[in-house]
Amino acid sequence: MELWDVLDVHGHKTGETMVRGMKLPEGANHLVADVWIKNSKGEYLISRRSPDKEPDAGLWSPTCGSVLAGEGSYAAGIREAKEEIGISLDPGRGRFITRTYNGKNTFFDIWLFEQNVDIDTVVLQAGETDAVMWADAGKIKDMMDNGMFLSQKKILYLDLLPEGGRVFTQTINGVDLSFDTAGCDFSPHSVDAGTIAMLACIDLPSAGKILDLGCGYGVVGIYAAKIVGAHNVVMSDIDAHCVMLADKNAIANGLGCIKTIQSDGFKNIDDTDFMLIMANPPYHSDFSVPKHFIEKGFNRLSLGGNMALVTKRKEWYKNKLISIFGGVKIKEVGEYFVFLAEKRSTHYAKPPNR
Repeated sequence: MELWDVLDVHGHKTGETMVRGMKLPEGANHLVADVWIKNSKGEYLISRRSPDKEPDAGLWSPTCGSVLAGEGSYAAGIREAKEEIGISLDPGRGRFITRTYNGKNTFFDIWLFEQNVDIDTVVLQAGETDAVMWADAGKIKDMMDNGMFLSQKKILYLDLLPEGGRVFTQTINGVDLSFDTAGCDFSPHSVDAGTIAMLACIDLPSAGKILDLGCGYGVVGIYAAKIVGAHNVVMSDIDAHCVMLADKNAIANGLGCIKTIQSDGFKNIDDTDFMLIMANPPYHSDFSVPKHFIEKGFNRLSLGGNMALVTKRKEWYKNKLISIFGGVKIKEVGEYFVFLAEKRSTHYAKPPNR
């Protein structure tokens, strides 16, 4: 029995699952991973769907398949390539291109792997695919025009493939990391200075869980996992695209799958025993987001655990952290302030105003 996560109209997980083959309820969606494998000649490895493989039986397409419940689309793409054509993709070579929607009930995460593959090593999965070949973008468009390939209505992103995503590498405190940031507007070309400042000031706990709250494309969580192990780290973000990229970047950095959660603050996070919570909270004039992070974060920490925040503003954060934790250490790094507050009691130092 194959289970899918149910997504809402924005592509966010609803927390519900469904069995493959069931009719999706009104307003419900699921996620598919499309994998394009590109060789050094600029050709793409495409496969033909078996005559009895619906929908689109007998048509050529990239490797694709549904993302299973609890699985990221990057991991799903790698799995599908192994299952459908017997190819082991290099996790370090995948780049995110875009997410599309078919207007009905399916989101598609598009991945590009630049990897030379010996076509003679392909192993076709019975009932799924019956042929493979290399084809450049021009040939694929001709095949679309002749009704041999999935239609342009389904492959709206073909012209984006040559861009190959957006990836950078950076060393943080002696740890070499690489990040795919395709589709992210926040610090897409290098790790932001605030995060660098926070990581320079924080000693990671030798035991216990760490939460990267508002993880973006995964810098803090992946850095921490490199030091303390992926099993000790959780990453979360309100944005489904960021969660997907963080998951992909964890795999690309050799960490396997770090636990990633799409969550508005702590709404979908059940853990209550973190030893360290780290965040670079967004700015809002009413401080609603950091207020939630601090108050709810206190409750999710173990006794002796710490909350670390980095911001450009000092007084509000200092006063808020003192009112909840009873005290705070502050380090000034350039234009940033790094706050570290330890949980020493099970109760707020001062009940917050409502």
